[in-house]
Formats: sequence, structure tokens, C-alpha cells
Amino acid sequence: MPDLARRILLLFLTLLTAAVVSVPAQAQKTGTKYYEDSENGFKFKPLKDWENIPVRDGMKGAGVIARFSGGKSISVKTPANTFMQAEVDLYIFRFDQPQAVTGSEGGGLRDRVGGEAKRPQIEEIIPRMFDFRDFKEEGMTKPIQEIEMKKLKKGLEARHATWWANAADGFQIFLDAWTVRMDQYDIVWLYVLPDQRKDNKKYYKAFESSLKSVQVVETTEAVAAVGQDGSYEEQLNYHKAENEKVAGWTAIPTPSKKYIIATSSDDKKFIEEVIERLEKSRDIFEIDFPPTKEMTHVSVVRICASKDEFSKYGGTEDEDVGYFNPGSTELVLYDSKNTDRRATLAVMSHEAFHQYCHFLFDQSEAHRWFDEGHGDWYGAYEFKGKKAIPTAHMPGRLDRFQGIKTLVREERYKPIWVHINYDHQRWDDQGPRNTSCYEQSWSIIYFLRRGTDGDVPKKVWKKEYADIIPSYMATLHEGFQREYEKLRKLLREERAKLNPETDSELIEILDHRIAHPSVGEDTKQKIWEDAMAASWGQVDIEEFEKNWVMYINDYLK
Repeated sequence: MPDLARRILLLFLTLLTAAVVSVPAQAQKTGTKYYEDSENGFKFKPLKDWENIPVRDGMKGAGVIARFSGGKSISVKTPANTFMQAEVDLYIFRFDQPQAVTGSEGGGLRDRVGGEAKRPQIEEIIPRMFDFRDFKEEGMTKPIQEIEMKKLKKGLEARHATWWANAADGFQIFLDAWTVRMDQYDIVWLYVLPDQRKDNKKYYKAFESSLKSVQVVETTEAVAAVGQDGSYEEQLNYHKAENEKVAGWTAIPTPSKKYIIATSSDDKKFIEEVIERLEKSRDIFEIDFPPTKEMTHVSVVRICASKDEFSKYGGTEDEDVGYFNPGSTELVLYDSKNTDRRATLAVMSHEAFHQYCHFLFDQSEAHRWFDEGHGDWYGAYEFKGKKAIPTAHMPGRLDRFQGIKTLVREERYKPIWVHINYDHQRWDDQGPRNTSCYEQSWSIIYFLRRGTDGDVPKKVWKKEYADIIPSYMATLHEGFQREYEKLRKLLREERAKLNPETDSELIEILDHRIAHPSVGEDTKQKIWEDAMAASWGQVDIEEFEKNWVMYINDYLK
């Protein structure tokens, strides 16, 4: 589990490496089955064997309504004469009409590109989504295919253009865009194609062939998005409808009604095992960190049936098994049945702790020793019947036990006071190995938790150690809440001055900031310092380190 927060912040920038070509260098053919989107009034035939992928929440904000991936990876040559695996991808967008226009009630397709009001153009959106070089500077001024109107079939035209850009690794990428205008919105097909040299024309021909299959369908009313103020049943119905837009996906409830499972897995026994461990983990979280007020948030856990599906959905690294996305608040995993399914369950408990704390502490940000150390503590739990048993081991390469034994034996660990005070970046980079930061934080939490439960020899335990975790968490939470309330008060005062009829956009922004406050770096640092003083500042840190080293060497089993 690498630094997930940093990876999540990449959002669409990570699409570049995940959107760089999954089709063999051969002629592509249009499939025989239609993909239908009745909410947006169209259907078309994707290319043969292309895979429909769920749309991440961040993409939805950019207008993406559907995603497809070509399938098999191919090698792409870089300017450095090296090769990397890449994929061809399709993103389908909807760009809404900025203001009301005259049109038919059904919102059918039109054979024109002009309009009563300016709608977003795909070339305006591309730079916001992808980390492409030279797109705006040269790619748009020297397109491969100039903007033109292209007849798809009788009564139906599309605005077509092909631009080029350079990927972060230097090889060329082509952006083949087709825009079909509807009464109140545009539908855009954007193909992302790394340079296939001699085969480029084959791909362009295949893209056009697929677009010529576009047909108008009668629109149906979309399932309205349901916020956390909706009932569990309303939220479940919404997520079920959203997921079932993609073949093979659905959403299922959990007995506690605290979670919704979005999944493409048809292994019912495995999903039952996931739900059982998830809810038992939640029970432990609530015992260790009891809510100060009722927690009504329903958490979404997405279980991909395969590693490939997981990687395409999130643009994740090879070693990842799962992650929590604080932006979408979704926990994402895959079934690691082909290696060790226990890893999926362990990572799920780890990331579920992050997800729980995100809502419990109102998005407060803790030091890594606390949140990653606790994540691994919960990931190592074993559940036998009604018993929840903390252990010193996670499955396979996730295990921290031998790593911390080696660090301590070789005296390569970081001094405790240095380690627990690292900011997120320095914590992640502290070495000597990529996992060393996790190993040391886990061992500190393990020592504190087992000691508090009376399972550590008195020779290495002081009673004041039991106050470290609760004092740290209480002071941290109180500090963030105090600053959040100050910020919310100022924002509410500004909002009260606005006119709903003329300032609706600004009101929406302020409402979002009121619901999701964020403090500055200096304020966060002051809160962290107070939390450390209230917890670790109350113990002899040098004595603690000696006791911790003795525990790791002599008593950790």
C-alpha cells in the first residue's frame, strides 16, 4: 500500500499512463452489439472486444458519461528507444447547454454544429483532464485533421477533428474527437490513440465506422443522484442504477446499512466474506474510536473482479491491491484470488479504517504514524466466528513483522521522535526500503495497542503509554473542529450577503466549502504540534524508544 493520497490527487493526470493503448496493432472492427444510453438518448456499436469500464466520480465532474478500453496491451516505442505498455481508450462526454434554447421535447440529435449558446468544446476540456505536452501550443494549431463536418448517416452529422500531443514519456498521442449535437447538450466520443505509425489509418477508419452506428433512442428519465440525506434504500437504488449502466456491474446492500458494495464479481461466497469482514472491522473501529455523534454516512466499497479491471478503473500501480479515495470517498479493491485472496481482505480492513476516520473526524488529517500504523493494525486482524483477534502478521508481502525485526536488529530504523513527526512526504520517503515507513508505524501502534490491553511485559511498559493514542486523537480532532467552525462562520456570513437570483454559482461554491472546509498548512501544523504535545509530549521519548526496541527484539512474536 504505497502513499495512496498522493496517487489519488493525480486524478485524471494518471489517465495518461492508463489511457495509452490496449489494442493490438491490427485492423479494428466494429462489434455487433449496441451500447445504449437511454438517459442521454443514443446508442452505438463499440469496437469489437472493447471493454466498458465504470466512470470514476472525478471524471463525471468533467462530463464523462462512459468509458471503454481496447483490451490487450501493446508495446509503444518512446523517444529514448525503450518500450512501454499502452492502451487505446474511449471517453464519451456530455456537455450541457449553458442556457435554455428552443428545441424538441425529446432532445433528439441534430445535424448541425452551430447553436444558440456556446457549449464547451472537447478541445477546451482535454488540457484539464490529461497531462499532455504541446497540445495547446502546437497540437491544436497544427491538427492531424482540421475541424470538419462529417456525415455519419442520413440526417446525422458530427463535428470531427484529430489533434496530436506528446505523452509524459515523449511518444506521440492522437486525440480523435467526434461531436454529435443534441438539442440541450452535445455528446462527444474522444479516442486516445498512441502513435501506431503504419496502423494509425486503420484505427481512424475503425473509429469512424463505430461512429456511423450511432442511433437516436427515446430518452428515459435519469435516476436522480441521492446525497447522504437520502435514505439507505434511496442511496442503494441510485448506486445500483449507476453501476448497472456498465455490463456485469451492480450494487448490493449490507446488513448494517452502513455500506453499499459496488461489484462486478459474480462470486457470491467471496462477496459474503467481504461483507462479513467489512462489518466486523467496522465494529472494532467503533469500539476503538467511538463516534461522538451519530454517523449516518453510507460508505461505498467497490470490488473489481480482476486486477486488470481494477487497474483500468483507477489507473493504479502494479503492486496496489486497494485504496481509499478521499475525493470520491470510495474504497476500491479487487479480488486477488489468483495470488492470495487474504490480501484483498487485509487491505480492505486497512483502507476501511481510513474511510471510517474520514467521516468520523470530519476529514481531519492525522500524521502517517497514526493512520497508516492503525491501518496495518486492523489489516492483520483475524476473525474466527464472533472472535476478533489482533495478530502480528498480514498475508504475504503485506506483512510488516520481519521488516521491523530487521530494521531494529540492523539499527536502521528512524529515531521515534523523528519518525512520528514526519510530514506525509518525508514519512513516505524515509527509507531504507519503500515499506520501512509502514513497518515502523505499524510496530509502534502494535506496541501501544497490545500494551494498553495488558499484553506487553511490564519490563517495557509504562502506564502513561496508554494515553498516547486517545490524547493524540482527541486533541487533533478538537483542533480541526475549532478551526473548521471559525471558517464556516466566515463563509456563512459571506453567503448571507449574496443574492440567490444573481449569485447562484458563488453560493454553490460557498456551500461546498462550508460542507468540506479545509485549513491552511500553517494551521494544520499548529494543530499537529498541539496533538503531539498532548500525547507524546507527556512521556519520556528516549525511554519509550529503548522500551520499544527491547519489545521488538525480545517480545514481538
